[in-house]
Amino acid sequence: MAKVWQSRPPRGVAVDLPRVRALAAGPHPGGTPRVHREGGRVYVHYGRTRLYLDRDAWEALPGPDDVLVQRIAPSDAPAFTIALTRAELERTFGEVRQTRSWDTVRCYHFPTLPPAVASFRVASR
Repeated sequence: MAKVWQSRPPRGVAVDLPRVRALAAGPHPGGTPRVHREGGRVYVHYGRTRLYLDRDAWEALPGPDDVLVQRIAPSDAPAFTIALTRAELERTFGEVRQTRSWDTVRCYHFPTLPPAVASFRVASR
């Protein structure tokens, strides 16, 4: 059975939120997840060179509408930002929590971008 991240789900609900756009337009956040709170919602923001799901960042999102915002800056392409609610993370990438790396090194990274990333990409203006 194909993994959800190998498909392209509907456009993410967080990609156009004003706070997400502000984080995406700001400076690179660094590699350590940073927690921001605004309007009753939690945002966790960090950056990496590829899609890198950090367990601490995921677990810092208490509610289904809280948002993970990740700047992805590959060495061979322009940087971009993705944003997913916790519910979208669980629905799209939840299987990574069953991996050994999730348990031992507390992360899961993708060597290449899966098709699902396109649905959560924050548009630049």
